[in-house]
Amino acid sequence: MPDRPRQKPKNASRSPWRLFFALCPDPLTREQIAAFLRHNPAPGRPVPPENWHMTLLFVGYVPPSQGQALCQLPLPGLPSPFVIRLDRCGWWLRPKVGWLAPARPPAELMALHRFVREQVAAPGTPLETRPYQPHVTVWKKLSRSWTCGQKPAIDWPVKRLHLLRSFLHREGPGYRVLASWPLG
Repeated sequence: MPDRPRQKPKNASRSPWRLFFALCPDPLTREQIAAFLRHNPAPGRPVPPENWHMTLLFVGYVPPSQGQALCQLPLPGLPSPFVIRLDRCGWWLRPKVGWLAPARPPAELMALHRFVREQVAAPGTPLETRPYQPHVTVWKKLSRSWTCGQKPAIDWPVKRLHLLRSFLHREGPGYRVLASWPLG
């Protein structure tokens, strides 16, 4: 995933890192998502395929030392690889984004979300309190609702968990994988 910081700020080595744990689609899954989107366009800006991901846990801004510690997290007991079926699409009015999601998130996905949350949670570490809604954002800046002409049916084999760092730019965010753990 591209990493294009506009300008290196002063004291960049001490600047907070914006981090999140996520699942990133493999090349075949990305091709299937792209094909689906070509046949189901939306009135907005497409998210670049290299930025597609399913957030498991948004950590937020942390000092670099805490980010480096998260990269070294042992994460024993990760589940075995599993499949997520992206079979639902929709949009959210407030952020004006279109998304693909599982109609019924697999138990393994929900268990992985809880597991990562438990491993990262520490006294004084604020984590998101919103209910977890697994999805992949595929459109941004929608001018109106997006309804798919057909339902997606994309089987995404999940084999790795990633820690990503987000870089915010005028043209949109960019992400860099900082650490990766195999499932199973």
